[in-house]
Amino acid sequence: MPKKASTTKSKKTETVKKATPEKPKRRRRKAISLEDYDFNNAIEYKMDKNYEVRTPIHHKVFGNGVVQNIIDNSKMEVIFEDKTRVMVQNYQS
Repeated sequence: MPKKASTTKSKKTETVKKATPEKPKRRRRKAISLEDYDFNNAIEYKMDKNYEVRTPIHHKVFGNGVVQNIIDNSKMEVIFEDKTRVMVQNYQS
């Protein structure tokens, strides 16, 4: 008697995508431009001070800038005329 061919059917599995919750939409901040700020009232930059976003500052070497982002309690990004720099804040000696 001849052998029977295997008749096992391969099961195809369907992949079902799980519903993912929608991410909340971020509000985009208006881009910071140095022309929008009055630097007559700019704060003199000091490493031991605490700063907030959009605060105009004056650095004795880099000139006028605006705080763009607070990275953490000790670092911030400041936009100057030539480039953006990471600056120290809340320094304690």
